[in-house]
Amino acid sequence: MALLLRLIKLMRPVRGMMALSIALSLLAMLANICLLAVSGWFIAAMGLAGVAGASMNYFTPAAIIRALAIARTAGRYAERVTSHEATFRVLAGLRRWFYDRLEPLIPGALSDQTSGELFTGIRNDIERLELVFLRIISPVVVAGLAGLFVVGVLALHHGISAIVIAALLVVAGVALPLIAMRQGAKPSRDLTALSSEMKALLIDGLEGLAELQLAGRDAYFRSRLAGLSERQISCERQLAMQQGLASAAIVLAANLALLAVLVLVIPAVRDGSVGAAYLPALMLLALASFDAVVPLPLALQSLPGALQSARRLFDLADRTPNVCEPSQPRRAGSGHEISFDDVSFRY
Repeated sequence: MALLLRLIKLMRPVRGMMALSIALSLLAMLANICLLAVSGWFIAAMGLAGVAGASMNYFTPAAIIRALAIARTAGRYAERVTSHEATFRVLAGLRRWFYDRLEPLIPGALSDQTSGELFTGIRNDIERLELVFLRIISPVVVAGLAGLFVVGVLALHHGISAIVIAALLVVAGVALPLIAMRQGAKPSRDLTALSSEMKALLIDGLEGLAELQLAGRDAYFRSRLAGLSERQISCERQLAMQQGLASAAIVLAANLALLAVLVLVIPAVRDGSVGAAYLPALMLLALASFDAVVPLPLALQSLPGALQSARRLFDLADRTPNVCEPSQPRRAGSGHEISFDDVSFRY
C-alpha cells in the first residue's frame, strides 16, 4: 500500500486530467447502463400500449435513447483520448523524476547494475506503471460509482432487488478480484521479474555476442534465453487461465442478477406496486451494471507486477550518492597544475 500511495503522489501534476478521464469513463458507463434500461422500458411500454389500444408519446423516450447513445459513443472516445494523454504525461513525469535521481548515483553507486538492467528499469519498469492508472485506479473508481448508482435506482423501485444486486456486485467486484489478485500475485511478480531479466540478458548478450562466440558460450546464452522464455510463457498461461475463470464467474453473477430481478419483481408487478413496463428495464439495468466490474479482476491481478516494478525503481532512486555536489564549489586556480591526494585505482 505504501508503494501505491507513493506512486499516486508522483502522479499529482496530472491529477486534473486523470479526474477528467475518470469522469468521462463514468459518463460513458452510466450512459450505456441507462441506454439498455430505457430501451427495455420503451419497448415494453410500447407493447403494452399497443395491447391496450392506448396512445403513447414516443418522441421523448426516442430522443432520450438517441441522446444516451451519443453520450456513450462520445464519452468513450473522449475518455480514450484523455486517459492515454494522462498516462503519457504520467510516464514522462516518472522518467524525469527517475533520471534526476539516477544521475547523481552514476559515480560508483550503480556499480552493481549492468547496462541492460538500467535500461530495463528506465524503459520497461516505468512503462509498466501505466497500468496503475489505466487498469487499476480508473476502473476501480468507475465501478464503485456506477455500482452505487445502479443500486440506488433499484432501491427507488424495489428494495429487495437492490439488496440482492448489491450483494452480487460485491461478490463480482470485490471478492472475485481479490481472489484473482491473491492467486495471481506470484505469477504476476515472476512475470515482471522474468521480463526484465530477459531484456537485460538480451541487451548484454547482443553487445557481447562476439566474445560469447569466441569463448564458445553462445549455446549457453541461447539455452538460458530459452529457459527464461519458457518460464515467462508459463506465468502468462497461469494469469490468462485465472483471468478467464474470473470473467466467467462475473458473467455468471450477471445472469444470476438478471434472473433474481425477474423472480423478485414479478410479484410486485402483479400487485401493482411496480409498473409492468419497468420489469424489463430493471432486469437490463441489473445486467448492464456488471459491465463496470468486468475489468476489476485484471486490474487487481496486474497490481502485484506493477508494484514489483515500482519497488525496483524506488530501490534505485533511494540510494545514497557516493559523490555529492558541494553547496559552494571552490574556484578553479589560475595555474595549470593538478595534484592528486589519497587516490587509488583498482578493478
